[in-house]
Amino acid sequence: MFGPGLTAEEIKSVISSFTDEQMDRYETFRRANINRGGVKKLANAVLNQSITNTVAVAISGFSKVFLGEVIERALDVQQRMDPGDGVNPYAAQRPLLAVHIREAWRLYRQETGMVPAAQWRREGRGEGRMFR
Repeated sequence: MFGPGLTAEEIKSVISSFTDEQMDRYETFRRANINRGGVKKLANAVLNQSITNTVAVAISGFSKVFLGEVIERALDVQQRMDPGDGVNPYAAQRPLLAVHIREAWRLYRQETGMVPAAQWRREGRGEGRMFR
């Protein structure tokens, strides 16, 4: 989160300089987690083999970062679509709608070009859409 070159002292220094709002966001990020049981089930289904707990922890970690990126983009999309009062864009948080997340996903695919293969996502009607 802070970068690979930072020492523990530097990280403590950065954290101590957080505002109250930044500290709340940081604590929320630290508390949030991805269900490891669900991660293991999904990984087992995709890979057709069992994974260890350490692999599940690793997958949960980068999934959390990935979801954070998509949610940040969705909040930016929400702000563009409905600017609110214009003073503080995050003052009165409105719930994200599916259209915000779909647009954020589209932007993510467009900007990074790194998208999971559609083969394993084909369930139900078989259309391969990640967000229905």
